[in-house]
Amino acid sequence: MHSHLIDWFRNVNIDSDPKLVERRWQTAEEYSKELSRSSILRLLRLFLFPKPDTTDSTWFTDGLLKLDIEFPVTNNTEQLRLMAGVVMVTTFHEVSAKGCAFALGLRVAVFPNRRTLPAQPEILVDAEAYLQTEAERQRPTYFDDAPGSAVAGQIRRLAEETGLLWWVLCEYSTSLKRRTSGLTAPAYALIAAAEAADRTQILPPPPSADALLARVLKPCKSGPKKALTLIDFWSAADAEWRAALLRKISFSDSRDFVPVITGLDKCGEFGEASSAAKVVPNLCPGVSIEHPVSPAEAAQQLYVELMFLKALDALEKS
Repeated sequence: MHSHLIDWFRNVNIDSDPKLVERRWQTAEEYSKELSRSSILRLLRLFLFPKPDTTDSTWFTDGLLKLDIEFPVTNNTEQLRLMAGVVMVTTFHEVSAKGCAFALGLRVAVFPNRRTLPAQPEILVDAEAYLQTEAERQRPTYFDDAPGSAVAGQIRRLAEETGLLWWVLCEYSTSLKRRTSGLTAPAYALIAAAEAADRTQILPPPPSADALLARVLKPCKSGPKKALTLIDFWSAADAEWRAALLRKISFSDSRDFVPVITGLDKCGEFGEASSAAKVVPNLCPGVSIEHPVSPAEAAQQLYVELMFLKALDALEKS
C-alpha cells in the first residue's frame, strides 16, 4: 500500500480510517487486474478533470461496487476521482503495459499551460518516477554476460540508441528527404517528433528523448522572429507528411489527450490551421492555443502523444 494513501483519502474524507483505506487499496488492486484501453482512458479523464462525465462516474461506481459493496453510491465524485488515481498507482509497483499507459497518459496531459485538476497531484510525481525507473531498467548500462532474453534486450536497446543517435548526428529528415539545415524549426519540429517516435521501440521512452529532440532542431533556421503558438506549427507542417502520420495512428478514442495530433487532423479536415485552432479547445478541454510554445516544446509534446498512443496499442496486444 502507498505510504501516503491515508493522507490522500483524508483530504477527501477526513473520517477515513486505516482499515477503510486498506480496503480501498485492495479494491483498487483487484480492479486493476481487468483493465483495457477504454477503461484506462476513462480513468485518466476521471482523475484529471474536476467535472467528470456522468456516464464515466456511473460506470466506475458500478465497477467498484462489484468489488466493495460499501463504496459510496452518491455524492462520491471526489472519492471516485481519487480511486481512479489509486488504481493507477497500483500498476506502478511492477512492470506492466497498464502502468506505462497510465503514466504516459498523465505525462501527456501536462501540456504547456493546460488547465487540469488532478485529484491528487502527488500521483503525477509517482507516475514520472515510474517512467524514469522503468526506462532505465529497460535500458541498463551494464554489458555483463547474460543468457537468452537479456542478450536480446541489450541488442534491442543498442539498436534503438544507434538509430536515434545516428538520426540526430546526420541532421537529415528521412520523412522530407532534406537536410535539416534547410528547414525552419517550426516546419521541422512536429516532423522531428514523429521521426524520433518511429525510432523509439522500447517503452517507456528514454529519459534522453527531450534532449535529443532539442538537439535535432539546432541546425534548423530559426523561422519567424515572434512568439510561436500551436497554430504556427500546424501551419508549417508538410501536408503530405501530416496525412501519412494520421493514416498510421489510432487516436479517435483519445483526441482529448493528444491536442497536437487533434490539431493536425483538423488542419487536414478544414484545410488551414486557424479553423483547427477554434475547435481544438473544445475537443481537448483546458488546452490553451494562445500559449507560446517553443519548437522544442512542440516536438516534445507530439513525441509524448505518439508514445502514449504506442503504449495504448501495446496494451491491446499484451
